[in-house]
Amino acid sequence: MKKILKTIALILVSIICVSALTVCKKKNPNGDSSVIDRNTTETSIKLAENGKTEYKIVIPEKASEPEKFAAEELKSIFMNSTGAELTVDNESARYGEEDKIISIGNTNAAKNLGVDISGTDFNYDGYLIKRVGNALVINAKEETGKINGVYGFAERNLGYRYYAQNCVKYVKASTVSLLDFDLVDVPDFQGRISFSAEIIGDGLHRLRMKNNNQGTDWSAKYGNSGFWSELSDQSIPMQIVNAAEYYSEHKDWYFVNPKRTEDAEKLLVPANKEFSYQGDVWTLIKESVQMCYHNALASKGETGGLYETFLNNLIHGYIERETDKRFFMLGMADNEEICDCAGCKADNDKYTVTGTCMRFVNSIARDVEEWRKANCPDREIDLVVFAYLTTQDAPVKKTASNESAPADDSVIAENNVVVRIAPIYSCHYYSFDDAVHNAASANLFNEWKLCAKRFAIWDYKMSFDYKIVPFPTWNSAQKNLRAYKEMGVVDVLTQGNAATYNTSLGKMDDYVRSRLMWDTSLSYQSLADEFMENYYGTAGAYMKEYLAYLEMHFASFIATQNNFSAEIYKSLLLTSYWPKETLINIENIFNKAYCAIENLPESTRGVLKDRIDCESAFYRFAMIELYGNEIFTTERLAAAIEEYKNLSSVTISLPYKNKTSSEFILEWKNKYNLD
Repeated sequence: MKKILKTIALILVSIICVSALTVCKKKNPNGDSSVIDRNTTETSIKLAENGKTEYKIVIPEKASEPEKFAAEELKSIFMNSTGAELTVDNESARYGEEDKIISIGNTNAAKNLGVDISGTDFNYDGYLIKRVGNALVINAKEETGKINGVYGFAERNLGYRYYAQNCVKYVKASTVSLLDFDLVDVPDFQGRISFSAEIIGDGLHRLRMKNNNQGTDWSAKYGNSGFWSELSDQSIPMQIVNAAEYYSEHKDWYFVNPKRTEDAEKLLVPANKEFSYQGDVWTLIKESVQMCYHNALASKGETGGLYETFLNNLIHGYIERETDKRFFMLGMADNEEICDCAGCKADNDKYTVTGTCMRFVNSIARDVEEWRKANCPDREIDLVVFAYLTTQDAPVKKTASNESAPADDSVIAENNVVVRIAPIYSCHYYSFDDAVHNAASANLFNEWKLCAKRFAIWDYKMSFDYKIVPFPTWNSAQKNLRAYKEMGVVDVLTQGNAATYNTSLGKMDDYVRSRLMWDTSLSYQSLADEFMENYYGTAGAYMKEYLAYLEMHFASFIATQNNFSAEIYKSLLLTSYWPKETLINIENIFNKAYCAIENLPESTRGVLKDRIDCESAFYRFAMIELYGNEIFTTERLAAAIEEYKNLSSVTISLPYKNKTSSEFILEWKNKYNLD
């Protein structure tokens, strides 16, 4: 460092994560070169001095629940960092620039200080932080943006970091100076979620990670739950025109795999009004049913027909009811069925399979837009179509000069249609635009650009085979996100292990991706190092060594294994990928990590051991499953199985598809004749 900073907070921020300060140099989302975060140098103004503060938090007289929550979050962080307590005032006085206040939200104080956000593009839930004299203003257009602003201030001025549900970094400094804030910080993507069990299941955790959609347990006090409707990825046959409700009387509305026709007659006739997302009915629709797009479009203008029913259910059942939502998903069932009626066959030949779907979606989109203009002209409403499985390929055909072009003008996405691309069959070790190693996905993205202007992404960061095995997306994550930004992607969902406890560096990846989705200019490696150092404490150096070893190992066997591909449905738990020596080397790294925490106080050691245990689950499992008594004596094998079984609070319930750890343990004991 070139100079000694005046506060411990700034010193620590500089040491721990220099890259985090680059957030202060973000450009406008419209692509111009103006830097909007101009000044975060230190002032002589004391936020706290010797554990006391003259500052107070000011919120509007009639503060919203999110504004109140933002104030409480700031109070807590400030107390944990400085030892000083901030009071909260609902604007009982008139404040000016001489007053030591932190204004949150649309306060009169912000207006008096001349801080106007009306013309600012926050890219949904970005925020402004501005110093005027002694006063500091934090504000945003969206309610969640105001909370994000509190976290942004705390990160920059107090050294605060939120890594995981049970890991928060507070920089202890009784004296802290105010930074000379004049910034607008906007995310690179409006929608962001690292889709894991922890993030989707815990609204507060999702909020603090600055993920903003698609999950449960979201309280109104957290602000905006995101702009996605409750319509799911399988919304067409399960929600909008639920086959469980309509199939009985309208069989021509659907295509059912002929092998499951008998099941459909049993399960969907008569109408199943008690449909829920579980059981035989759900499985049948998910695996074997799709809507007939030809009949849907052909029925336009028919009273009570499929088209009218679909449109009315969409508008009145969802759009009209979910007034705070913008994205409404039109997704097919999660299968590869294609309607084989004469109409669909003819349409598919002319427009492609995806084109047949797009023509229907475009028609619905035009009608929704007409309804919007008549009923809520100030509202943004977008329909999202899934480029996935049967509709993954763009609706293009080759021209006479062998170039790709839209199959027809009618397949080009309307302006209020967003295409959500899911490159499910790509090799996730390489970026999706890698024309050498991922030629198919690179071509996929290029061809979709011919047919649409607006995109969302559903990509993947785990193996769907053995979920417990490390999935090497750290090589491609940053490249992909930067490519998405260049492509103009508005929303990114990266699917991880949404069913069970996050293993195989999942917590690290959640943290890193969450920060990268906000700012793609940051470094994956730097953020990963920062996480390891703080999450694993004295064992952090060895967990960094583990990640580096995995990176080296994957690079090595990718270079030598001709059949390797990091596809989500291909097994990564093979002896050719994980030789005994490799697993033993990993075990040795973990032994060093365990040794590094041995002499810590019990409370600290216990926390860190649980965290290390979670990551150790992979090599323990792989040693037993792949090699068993090739590595272990009978006595040691029995002990290894017991150790795996007793991995404290992090026992892995679903290491392989739907097979539990308990099932594996029983198999191992039977296989090796262990009691």
